[in-house]
Amino acid sequence: MEPIAEESEESGLPIEEVENAVLEIYQNFITGNESYRTGVLQRDKKAQLYWEGIQNIWWSDSARDYKQVNDLSDTELDEYGLDGEDERNVNIYKAHGEAIIAALSAQVPGILWFPEDADNPNDTDTSKAYSAITDLIRRHNRYDLILIKALFCLYNQEYCAAYLWNDRRREYGVDKTPINATQIEKRPHTICPECGSELSDLEGISDPVECPVCGAPIVPEIEEEEFEISVIVGESEEYRRRTKIEVFGSLHVEIPPHCKKQSEIPVLILREDVNLSSMLDRYQHLREEGHLDDTGQSTGGGIDEREARRVTQSDDYSSKVVTKTTCWIRPWHFWDWGTDNSEKVEGLQKRFPKGCKAVFVGDTLAEIIHESMDDHWSICASPLSNTVAGVPLGRPELPIQEMKTELLDLGLQTIEYGIPMLFADPAVVGFDAFKNSRANPGSMYPAQPEMGQGIKDSIFETRPTTLAQEVSTLDRS
Repeated sequence: MEPIAEESEESGLPIEEVENAVLEIYQNFITGNESYRTGVLQRDKKAQLYWEGIQNIWWSDSARDYKQVNDLSDTELDEYGLDGEDERNVNIYKAHGEAIIAALSAQVPGILWFPEDADNPNDTDTSKAYSAITDLIRRHNRYDLILIKALFCLYNQEYCAAYLWNDRRREYGVDKTPINATQIEKRPHTICPECGSELSDLEGISDPVECPVCGAPIVPEIEEEEFEISVIVGESEEYRRRTKIEVFGSLHVEIPPHCKKQSEIPVLILREDVNLSSMLDRYQHLREEGHLDDTGQSTGGGIDEREARRVTQSDDYSSKVVTKTTCWIRPWHFWDWGTDNSEKVEGLQKRFPKGCKAVFVGDTLAEIIHESMDDHWSICASPLSNTVAGVPLGRPELPIQEMKTELLDLGLQTIEYGIPMLFADPAVVGFDAFKNSRANPGSMYPAQPEMGQGIKDSIFETRPTTLAQEVSTLDRS
C-alpha cells in the first residue's frame, strides 16, 4: 500500500500524527473562514450568472443558492404569480466586460530580462537565456489566452491566482538514456612460462623460441584473463517536461480575507471537479482500501462550493465527478495546531521546512508532500484594495445591469399590455351582426344611436398605458 506521507526519522513524528495535524489545521481554517467564504461565493456566482445572461434570479436562504424562474414548479409559479421563464434582457454587463478585456489584451506585455552587470559576460549570457526561456514558456502556454482568462477573473471575481507546475507527458517528447551494465569478458594473452612476462609479439607462435625478457628457451603459453567491461543492455525513456500555467479565480481558490500580500497567506485551497476514474488511477492505495468507489458523492468543502462553481441547474454533476481539494500550508502556520503541541509542531516544521501540500479526494485525505506555496502560486493583489482580495472590476456595473433589466421589463410590459380597451352600448352597436360577419375593409355594420347623440357617445376607450418621460431619460443615461 502506498503511504499518504513518507516516513521520516528526522521529524520523529509517525504518519498518523502528521495526518491528524494536517487534518486539524485544514478543518480549523475552513471553519474560521466559512462566513467570509460564503459571501465570496454568493457575490461571485451572481456576477457569473449575470455574465451568462441569467439575470432574473434571487437568493434562496433555504437552498443556499440562486434560484431562477425555470427552477420553480407549476404550483410555485401560480403561488408567486409568475408566467414562467423570461430571460429577455440586454446584457450590458457582459458587453462592457468583453470590451474592457479586449482593450487590455490587445497587446500582450512582453518580458525581457536585463543583466545586473552589463559588463559581465556571464550576467549577459544569463539574461539572454532567461529571456529565451520566458518566450518558450509563453508559447507553450498560449500566453495571450491566459491573459484573457486572468482579466475575466478580475472582472467577475475577487482576485486572480496563477498556478504553476511542471507537467510531464509523452506528447512533449521522449528523452532516451542508455542503460549500462558491467559484464566479465575473458581475453587470451601469451606469457612466458619461466618469468611470467606478457609476450604480445609472440602471439600465435607454438614453436620453441627464446624469451625476449629472460632469454630462456620457451614454448609460449596462452592464458585467459578476465576483464570488466561496460555494455549497453537497453535504454530508459523519460517524458519531457513543460512549465504549465493555469489561472483560477476566487470561485476555485480560497484564501483568508485579512492578508495584505501573498507572503501573509497561511493556507491556500484549490478546489477542482475532476473525473473519479482519474483519482482512482492516481491514488491506488485509496482504491484498494475502499475509501473511493464509483458512487463517490463527496464534494469537498461543502455543497456550497460545488453549487457555486456550476452556472445553471442544467450543469448537473454526475456520480463520476468528485471534488479534488488541494491545500497548501505554510510552515509557520503549523502553530495553529496549538502551543500545547510545541514539540510536535517543531517536528512538523523539521519535516516540512517549506510547508506542505495536502490532497483530498472528496473528503478523504489522499496525499501529503513537502511543497512550498510560493513555488507554485502567484496571486495578483489589487492595488486599489487594502488586502489581496479586492473588488471585481465589474461589480459596480451589476446594479446598472439590474436597472437596465427592470426598465426593459417595464417597456415590454407597457407595449404588450398597454393596448386600450373599448366599451360599447349593445343597444347602439349591433354585436350580433359584427360577430357573424367577416372583417373586411369597408364593411358596414348596423348601429342605432340614441336620440340626440352620436355613435361615439356610446363607446368608451380606456387611456393607453405610457411610460413616464423620466424612464426613457434614465434608460439613455
